[in-house]
Amino acid sequence: MKKACAVLSMCFMILLTACGGFSRCAWADESRPASQPRERVVLGKCLVIPPVGRYGRAAVYTDAVEARLTSGQPFAPKAGDTVNLPDGTSRTWQAIDADQNGRLKHAALKGGYAYIPLNVRAETPKVMLLAATGHGMVYVNGEPRAGDPYRTGYVWLPVLLKPGRNDLLFHCVRGELVAKLVSADAPALLNVADATLPDLIIGQAVRTLGAAVVINATTAPLNDLFIRAAGSKVETTTTPLPPVPPLSVRKVGFELAGPAPSAQGQCKVNLEIMKDGEITDAETVTLRIRRPEQSYKQTFRSQIDGSVQYYAVNP
Repeated sequence: MKKACAVLSMCFMILLTACGGFSRCAWADESRPASQPRERVVLGKCLVIPPVGRYGRAAVYTDAVEARLTSGQPFAPKAGDTVNLPDGTSRTWQAIDADQNGRLKHAALKGGYAYIPLNVRAETPKVMLLAATGHGMVYVNGEPRAGDPYRTGYVWLPVLLKPGRNDLLFHCVRGELVAKLVSADAPALLNVADATLPDLIIGQAVRTLGAAVVINATTAPLNDLFIRAAGSKVETTTTPLPPVPPLSVRKVGFELAGPAPSAQGQCKVNLEIMKDGEITDAETVTLRIRRPEQSYKQTFRSQIDGSVQYYAVNP
């Protein structure tokens, strides 16, 4: 047997009107019906700068750009601006363009930064979903948020954008950055890109757990949420969820129950997130149905933190 930790995910975002430095195109998330397209804003023009510090495992951490951010000074670099380093050398901001998919490739992004000024034409702040890969972290208007250095595509973060100019500063790690903002259709959303799912076993009644990420695309805590799971081969179950803090994501467990499967194949399960009796978002996941003599996954609830984990059984 092997135990594998469930990896936190993140997903989805909201509509943005035309903005400097970005281009727009229609886009439908692969996990959603084609009849429910989301609009996206992809990265266009930006500034990049090579590494300006010492990273990795070191006794002393240095970063000239981060020092500027934490000093409270205005941060709005322009092409040709320089950043002075403690050893007397300097680095220069350079303008580059992304491709039509919002992909940036540049040697400076192997440890350097990408800066995008974003103009939001709105009268009030907007919560949007930032989907990016290839960065260790991102500062949204100076606020640090998690990155996706391994380019899994799981990290979709709700971010608050104010009317007028917004600053997005990505600390990149792999020489390539892909970033987009995506419309959020509801205050509570599901992300099943990194769901923790069990296998169903022929001849064994279904009494198990799954887990998926819930996104809070609001500036207030979300309480009294439920996940309803239903499918042709499982019973309908409703699981109460823990609170989800504002502008955050949380991986939550849900119950699965039903009669014992009789044949190998797949079981599609529809997941609905509910608030005050209303469905705010829905996604579909697929479970494998395995024979007892085959290798299969089983899930359990951790007695350490209450999360849903899984392990493999190899008869």
